[in-house]
Amino acid sequence: MQMSQSAAKSEGLGPDPAEVETALQASWALVDVAARSLAELAEDVSAPQYRLLVLIDAGVTRGVDLARDLEVHSSTIARMVERLVAKNLIDRSPDPADRRANVLSLTPRGSTLVHDVNDHRRRQLIDLLSYLEPDEIDTVVTGLTLFTRAAEASGHGTPTRSYPEDSRQQ
Repeated sequence: MQMSQSAAKSEGLGPDPAEVETALQASWALVDVAARSLAELAEDVSAPQYRLLVLIDAGVTRGVDLARDLEVHSSTIARMVERLVAKNLIDRSPDPADRRANVLSLTPRGSTLVHDVNDHRRRQLIDLLSYLEPDEIDTVVTGLTLFTRAAEASGHGTPTRSYPEDSRQQ
């Protein structure tokens, strides 16, 4: 027997609809930040293509692993890879461990694009957070940290690499 959302909430098992709506509104703001950064810096790269670049940057280098992480068919990854190779954003080379497979890596242009888009997003987030008081920023950061933890636990999100040089640019 399934529990209603309100019963689940009273049992501490899930969010109520108002909390979900609040999270949805916040997600729209984050999607807007992401969309603007791509539109301004990489208008010829779609959001799914950019996500593939981020995954490669994070160390996911085989098409089969990308397909699994993005939850798409391997033929979809193959088409995306073709487009990104044509745009000189990724390189493809034979996998020394499996001659039937390729290893993908970012080209210098692809690496620069990922770095520049992420830096642009950081600047946009700094601007958004500047509208809040310091204690409110702390609350937002705590909430986003928890949200990220939930995303990782549920299989959502994208692995990232830490770029120490980026943290200096605040």
